[in-house]
Amino acid sequence: MKLGVPKEIAPGETRVAATPETVKKLRAAGLQVADEINPGFSTADVALIIGANDVTNTAAKTQKSSPIYGMPILEVNKARHIFFVKRSMKPGYSGADNLLFYQDNCSLVFGDAKGVCEQMAAELKAAA
Repeated sequence: MKLGVPKEIAPGETRVAATPETVKKLRAAGLQVADEINPGFSTADVALIIGANDVTNTAAKTQKSSPIYGMPILEVNKARHIFFVKRSMKPGYSGADNLLFYQDNCSLVFGDAKGVCEQMAAELKAAA
């Protein structure tokens, strides 16, 4: 399985979608992990998103009334399946509702990102 991990692209962004340690654990679980994936999301089996609300919101491309309209985004909506890890349903900094959450291929996973990713990696390893 190929897993796309987006590179943060917002100006001044210092958070990361996955730490090098997390990527190592996912690779150890048998996954192919591709970074800087925006051009390849359409061929990714899974996009794992951790709290990157505004930079994944398709409203930036489709809703002229959105406060983020015109902002470059990570096109995770093109992946076959999306797992979006969040602590809550609170919107991103812009306050815009993330349209990605309503797509049929998107599953919201609530919890602490570290714990969720470790559990996912363990389950994938056990299933392999």
